[in-house]
Amino acid sequence: MRARVIGIVVALAVSSAAHAQFARFISPSTHAPRPGEAVTLLLRESGKAGAGTWDDVEVGWSLVRFDGKQENFDGAPRAEGGGAMGSVRCTSPGAAIIGVDFKPRTVALDAEAAQNLAPVGAPPDRSKGPGSGEPVRVIQSAKTIIRVGRTAPGQSPNVTSKTGQQAELRPTFDPTGVGIGSDVPLVVYAGDGKAAGAKLIATHDATGEKQEFTANQAGVGVFHLSRAGVWRVEMRHLVANSNRRDGDPAWVLYTATLTFEAPEAREGAR
Repeated sequence: MRARVIGIVVALAVSSAAHAQFARFISPSTHAPRPGEAVTLLLRESGKAGAGTWDDVEVGWSLVRFDGKQENFDGAPRAEGGGAMGSVRCTSPGAAIIGVDFKPRTVALDAEAAQNLAPVGAPPDRSKGPGSGEPVRVIQSAKTIIRVGRTAPGQSPNVTSKTGQQAELRPTFDPTGVGIGSDVPLVVYAGDGKAAGAKLIATHDATGEKQEFTANQAGVGVFHLSRAGVWRVEMRHLVANSNRRDGDPAWVLYTATLTFEAPEAREGAR
C-alpha cells in the first residue's frame, strides 16, 4: 500500500533501456523549488544523452523525505488520493531527498565495460573480473537533494541520515549547506554493508570537471567541492556473488548516484 505525502509536485521520467549497464542520475529541473512549485525529475543514464519514459515495472520502491519524515512507495510516488505517477506535492521548506531503488536485473557486459570494471575483494580464481558477454547482476539506486524555498546555509538530518536504499551515497555533511572549497565525505553502502574499495566519480555539470576517488577501508570517500553549481556523484562497486545459486551470475555490480546543487550563497527566504 502506498504512503500518502502532501507537498512538492514531482514528475519523474526514468530511462527504460533494457540493457542499461551503468549508473542512473536523478536530474531535477531545479534544485531549489519554491514551496508548491512543480519539479520535473528526469532520470539520466551515465554515458547516454536524453532520458527515457518512467516505468513502474523497473522500480522496486522510491522515497521522499522532508521535515524529518520519510515516505516510501511501491514504484513511483503518487500524490495524495492517487494522482499521476511520479507526482508528490510538498509545501514544507528545507532540504528534501528523493530516491529510487531499481529492481535488480541481469545484463551482459560489452568488451569495453568488462575491461573498465575491476572487482573488489574477489577470490583469486575470479580476480580478473567478468569477461565480455558474461552476465552480471546489476543493483542500481539513485537519489537527489533539493531545497524547498530559500533557506539559510546549514546542515539537515534529512540529507545526512541513511535512507535504506540497496546502494547508497550518504553525505556526512549536507553539501548544499557547506561553503565552496569544503571537502565532502560520503559513506558508501552496497548491499548489507559499507563498500570499502568502491570507485567513485564526482562530476561538475557545467564545466565537466571530474574527481575520481576511492572509498577507504571504512567505506568513506571524499571529494572537494571546488565550484558552485550542480554536481553528479557516481559509485560503481563490482563484487563476486557470495550468495550465488545455480544459474545466478558470478558477479554483482552495485551503482549508486547522488545529485545536488552547491550554492554560492543563500539569500533570504522567499
